[in-house]
Amino acid sequence: MDWARRIELVTVVVAALVAVVGLWYSNIQTRQANEQAREDRSLAKEGQTTGRYTAAVGNLGEDKMDVRLGGVYALQRIMQDSHRDQPTITNVLATYIRTHTAKPPAKSQDIPADVHAALTVLATRDSTRDGPSAGTGGAGRGGGGPAPGQAPLPVAGVRARRAALPRPAAASDGRQGDSPG
Repeated sequence: MDWARRIELVTVVVAALVAVVGLWYSNIQTRQANEQAREDRSLAKEGQTTGRYTAAVGNLGEDKMDVRLGGVYALQRIMQDSHRDQPTITNVLATYIRTHTAKPPAKSQDIPADVHAALTVLATRDSTRDGPSAGTGGAGRGGGGPAPGQAPLPVAGVRARRAALPRPAAASDGRQGDSPG
């Protein structure tokens, strides 16, 4: 084999090695870019869930019944979409029920529609996704427990899909106790 052939062979081998190294490096760069894109999508989804949660909780404090109902059902949807937020949402709804049923409705009144909806959401949730602090317990949950002087609402592990709950009061703009009775 003459020198020209040897030089040509070495050139082809070096070019092949450069191509293999280039493909390997390109593969690493693509994997890193894909991982970064996954992290960015995850952060965007978390931010969107946080925004939806904040808006839904804000709706619970509104005066109009339909807005409060929207807040309850928005929390239900978030609870279905974000399993890790279910314990927090369960605590929020349990607290909402406790604070809006501090005094029972008069005999001729049904429970308000928003409270009925919150009870239904809690009763029909997938309780297998409840965390150890979900439901109603007590201390150590950052304010998730009952207010002083109130008993905890025992909803953890409740399965009431066929429970006969009282019919909700007709949706109105007032809160419980606002209508004459």
